[in-house]
Amino acid sequence: MKFSEIAAGIGNIGQMIDTDKEITDICYDSRKVRPGCLFVAINGSNTDGSRYIPDALKAGAVAVLTEKPLESLSLPEGTGYIKTDNALVAMAQASCRFFDYPSKKLKLIGITGTSGKTTVSHIVYSVLQNSGIKSGLIGTINVVIDGAATQSAHTTPLSRELQEIFANMVARKVGACVMECSSHALDQGRVEGCDFDICAFLNIARDHLDYHKTAEAYKEAKLKLFTSYARRKTACVVNLDDPFSREIISRCRGEVITFSTSGNADVITRDAKVCADHVEFTLCIKGACVPVYFHMGGDFNVSNAVAAAAICYANGISLPDIKKGIELCKPVCGRFQAVRTDKPFSVIVDYAHTPDELEKLLISARKITKGRLLTLFGCGGNRDRGKRPIMGRIAVSNSDVSVISSDNPRYEEPMEIIREILPGIPEDMKDKTTIEPDRRKAIRQILLEARPDDVVVIAGKGHEGYQEIRGVRLDFNDLKIAEDILKTI
Repeated sequence: MKFSEIAAGIGNIGQMIDTDKEITDICYDSRKVRPGCLFVAINGSNTDGSRYIPDALKAGAVAVLTEKPLESLSLPEGTGYIKTDNALVAMAQASCRFFDYPSKKLKLIGITGTSGKTTVSHIVYSVLQNSGIKSGLIGTINVVIDGAATQSAHTTPLSRELQEIFANMVARKVGACVMECSSHALDQGRVEGCDFDICAFLNIARDHLDYHKTAEAYKEAKLKLFTSYARRKTACVVNLDDPFSREIISRCRGEVITFSTSGNADVITRDAKVCADHVEFTLCIKGACVPVYFHMGGDFNVSNAVAAAAICYANGISLPDIKKGIELCKPVCGRFQAVRTDKPFSVIVDYAHTPDELEKLLISARKITKGRLLTLFGCGGNRDRGKRPIMGRIAVSNSDVSVISSDNPRYEEPMEIIREILPGIPEDMKDKTTIEPDRRKAIRQILLEARPDDVVVIAGKGHEGYQEIRGVRLDFNDLKIAEDILKTI
């Protein structure tokens, strides 16, 4: 594609120098530049992308897109140049143009919320596929195109990769795609230019304050899906059980479809029965009702299932097909996932890593616990430090026994993170709490503590197959480690 053709799709150009050289790709990592690339210099939290322009040019880039003025750069004669005030947004617009606006050629469903995005998107994907619609999924665990899965690097990929994924889906005749929309992606404009047919809001609670700094900024990022990216024709699916729904409804552009597990809405549930490995409920859409059996435990999965049902209803799928797709949906890895064991107690692995998610998880686990509830948890390093004592209070207050351990400490010392968790634990509850920073040892410790009829919850990492320590990712999977330990005790 000609450089000028790509530039025609960018809306925030301050200055431009054209080039007659063909653009073969768009790249933002100078190490991956190949001859003919348009190099996008992105400013990150720790680096200035323009520093890598010389490396990109040496590797064969023929044009650059940057926030830096021309006079501060030394570009060879004939190099294409675009000055923009927001390189991330401009890259998204350029990527849409380069891949020929692929999201316009399929039914695109975007889901946002603090928790539940992964489970809801997997249920929606199951309903779509089992309704005869060849479908795609983009999310935290993986990218799936008509059954073929690859591992994800981000909940919502950066725009260049995102548009390429859409293009691959279109090439494979995919009719619909359901994708998780993280607050980072919405704030950074990764979904700029995406043509959403349905946008869904699940819930909001404290998360990612290390990035957004304030709860209000986090909320505004979530709102962007409905205020900046939804259009008049976009159906907006909203959870009436969350107080923030009122603001979403008042500000969203398109038709509103509501869901609830507790009140009047377009799509509701009744008579829910919650177990460790499944939930049963009656699903009602506009007065028509069917019984549903969903193969994931925990009462929050009733809310996840009804959210998916509302999204599929907005997509025009019939109630019988929605029921079939929910019931055929396989359990999502690391979400209220029961560990296989012949022991007289239950073990559950879950991704819960925010205060709200941990509280919902433990309340759900308590409902299925005949004996004691034992909880292992930690907090991630180099993330929101303010949530650490809050999670300590929630974990200990809702458990009979607690073990505080490491999550992904990243570049922080594990014991420093634990020391910031401890102030949240009430004095009269400290005697039922122990500390073991080595997560493998902590899992073994809590499993050895379990008695008949107890429920053990291992929280925080869920599906993750690694533990990040001092910036190094080591193989580590809570589910596999728990299974291995259970075979030996």
